[in-house]
Amino acid sequence: MQASPRFLAGLAIVFGIALSWVGATQLSQATQRDYGDAVNSPLFVVWFSTSTNVALALPALIRAAFGLRRSSAGDVRPARVQEPLLTGADVGWMLVFYGLWTAANYAFTRALVESSASVVTAFMGTTPAWVATLSAFALPASPHASISVKDLSSASSCYVPAAVLLTVAGSVLIASPWTSESDSSSSDSNSPHPLFGTCLSLGSALLAAVYKVYYKKQFGSPSPLRVGCLMCCIGVYSLTIGSLLLLAVVSLHWESVTWAKVPWPILVGSASSSLVFNFLVNYGIAFTYPLFISLGTVVGIPLNVFVDYYAHDSVSSPATIAGMVAICTGFCLVVIADYRQTRAPGDPAPAVQRATVQEGPQQDRLLDT
Repeated sequence: MQASPRFLAGLAIVFGIALSWVGATQLSQATQRDYGDAVNSPLFVVWFSTSTNVALALPALIRAAFGLRRSSAGDVRPARVQEPLLTGADVGWMLVFYGLWTAANYAFTRALVESSASVVTAFMGTTPAWVATLSAFALPASPHASISVKDLSSASSCYVPAAVLLTVAGSVLIASPWTSESDSSSSDSNSPHPLFGTCLSLGSALLAAVYKVYYKKQFGSPSPLRVGCLMCCIGVYSLTIGSLLLLAVVSLHWESVTWAKVPWPILVGSASSSLVFNFLVNYGIAFTYPLFISLGTVVGIPLNVFVDYYAHDSVSSPATIAGMVAICTGFCLVVIADYRQTRAPGDPAPAVQRATVQEGPQQDRLLDT
């Protein structure tokens, strides 16, 4: 049976999301670890990457420039607009979300200095479970909540509780608190403080979950073009407020940047990969199924393990591998729960057309499942 174009597009987007996420993570880590004498500033890496979000508004600008349609009579008039792409209230709210975005990405980027990329991204895979749990309480009566409090306690809907348990178990296995410091360093020789990296990774995942749930509460399920404009606001805030914040941090010597030694090619590569990731997540929903967008984040976890092993000689312990499997399984359970919630009665297919994709911090930049 011949695969449909939409299915093939989905596969291409899955691997595009996975590869761009791996590229952004690995290059961001290389910027700080290999050039730590020049870039001892996670905030600088976050600032540079976040500022590229202004490019996500390009599709909306192109539509505005070429959105005129010619009627059969030959007159030219604007095409009907379904919803405003950006309002004054949106600009104000995005300042709040910029704070959450920066905090989550800072913790993520700082964690890459302390732990391997595979471990950090595995912890980021716990975000959907926290999103499902938090949305049950933060969005109890909202149509945007795919999981309710009643679902959490229902015996017939045990997917999310099981996913949370697997997520917690996987996190404990990866952290391996029962091992000695020497054992931890042997699995990742470049990690000076692996426990600190674990705390940062989990903190980043939780901040990303808060970001996603309250983004959903405020904006619902916006169109991809509207998402691009909202993400552009974050980029503008990074170029303005973020620049002042970075200048203050460097001036106070809390972090340091030696501008003459900054590895610009690696930094640009990391920011470009991050931009591609955000672009595929935000606009890929228009071409394929939301489920495929979700799978791209799972595929990135084993890819990071592969890169860490061959590029950094970082060998994950059996407990770490088991923890990653548990987290990926929990992720799949959340997707199944979302599938069951969005599937119409008597309809063999889920409601795949709903725009559940949103922006998200790099880790998260995960689909809100």
